[in-house]
Amino acid sequence: MSEQTTSSLGRQPLEVINNIASYLSTADICALRLTCKAANHRLTDFFLRRFFRTKQFWIDEPSLQALIDMSAHPTISRELKHVALGSDHYHLCTSPLGTLAMSGAQIQQLRLRVASHQHLQRTGTSIAMLTKAFANLPNLETLSIRDFDNSIRSTALRKTTHTLWSDVEAFDSYGTKAASRATGHPIVTDWIKACTLNMSDDVNSIGDLFTTALVALAGAGARPSAIEVIIRDGRRWGLRDKAFYIPVYLQPSVKPMLYKLTKLHLDIALGREIPCAIHTTLYRLGPGPLNTSSLLQNFLCLTPRLTWLRLGFDGSDYWTTHQFLHWLGGGSRTKWSAAYSAVFTKPAKLARLEHFEMAGAEVTFEILQQLILRLSKTLRKLNLRGVTLRTTAHDQDHEVNTWSRFLIFLAHNTDLRSFGLWRAGVSGGDPSLHGGIKYKGNMHVHSTDNMKLYLEDLAQEVQDQWDSTPGQFLSDTDTSEDEHGGESDDEDEMEVDDGEDGFEDDGDDDTDDDTGHINV
Repeated sequence: MSEQTTSSLGRQPLEVINNIASYLSTADICALRLTCKAANHRLTDFFLRRFFRTKQFWIDEPSLQALIDMSAHPTISRELKHVALGSDHYHLCTSPLGTLAMSGAQIQQLRLRVASHQHLQRTGTSIAMLTKAFANLPNLETLSIRDFDNSIRSTALRKTTHTLWSDVEAFDSYGTKAASRATGHPIVTDWIKACTLNMSDDVNSIGDLFTTALVALAGAGARPSAIEVIIRDGRRWGLRDKAFYIPVYLQPSVKPMLYKLTKLHLDIALGREIPCAIHTTLYRLGPGPLNTSSLLQNFLCLTPRLTWLRLGFDGSDYWTTHQFLHWLGGGSRTKWSAAYSAVFTKPAKLARLEHFEMAGAEVTFEILQQLILRLSKTLRKLNLRGVTLRTTAHDQDHEVNTWSRFLIFLAHNTDLRSFGLWRAGVSGGDPSLHGGIKYKGNMHVHSTDNMKLYLEDLAQEVQDQWDSTPGQFLSDTDTSEDEHGGESDDEDEMEVDDGEDGFEDDGDDDTDDDTGHINV
């Protein structure tokens, strides 16, 4: 194209054009691309990265069909690297009065869409559609499951939702706005459902969505490097142990997919399936010891290449969390080890784990110490969010803050490069010892070349403030960022090791005004 026929904008440096486009809405960017062929050509890569590298969909026929159409596009299919599935669903009225403001066409449309939605779930059509799409995405790196969006209604309610993942951004699932307009009905997530419907209604559960995604990925032969299950309302909708069940006939296709994973984020709710007196069976000798997270344990054993692991326990009970972390830390050295080995598999191989993050767990010093020791050879980044340490009799007798003791342990037994702590709690038999240490603001991740000195100083600061105000929250403690600054761990690129040891050997909004871009 000659310079005379090229607009002045088209002659600008590419970085200038991209910078201008970064401030524009979807409609404005589309208008800018229509100004001339040169502008359209130079904005194509920016447009694809912004609107198609990461997209969120939901289990709805138009939304899944859009995913299939994108996967069939020769350019978009190569750019789409992160697919998220939201738990959005049609929120049916609980009273006939709720339909008074709806037109007859909207009511009819709602009836058809609800029937289609249930058909997708109950017949396995959603698995078939996702399998078709995943098979055509050669560069798929991340699959996410989420129970939230950024619609006006859910954003207002989400302000009161308990969450430990403050670094996760929320975006709409593709097609929810169009569905809401067509039916005159809100498209909601499981948090709202939990407040209005019976908790036993499990049709839209996160576990079902997780199972659907796993089967589709395996059936498509996809090999993502990361799977994330990010639950805002983890206390209600975290993954139950049953969600990790893999039947024998699916194992040949699921195992190779899990083997390639290097990043895994799971928000779990263990100990909720079958009511039982866990506290009476956990340490029981003799026949019948109870393993309350056996399916999750088997699942983790299929992911030996993990370098990044984040576990949220906000929805789990104490005894099941205690038992699971005990297993993850290497097993048992107690008097019930014989019964333990009979019902528990060998602990998952975590020989490559560099980043470990845990949230919402209440755990003893000994269990957490055992886990960190097992990971210490490769562990370089450790983040603890909302973790409560149970004080021991030794710490109570010697008036030692358990967190101070743990920080000293980290300083002398690990080779960390990054450490984060947020809402660290303390609990124990003595009511006066309940409290915690709390950092100002959001999660702070401290990175330094001299982590030992930093942890020792922090341990002393925690102990000094504990001595002055035992059992109280120490809100004046803060972690200053060094010259390297805080890290955003979710931006780390996780590479899949494709070495010689194969498996056998060992955006803001989109073009239909539905926001589809997410950044996790």
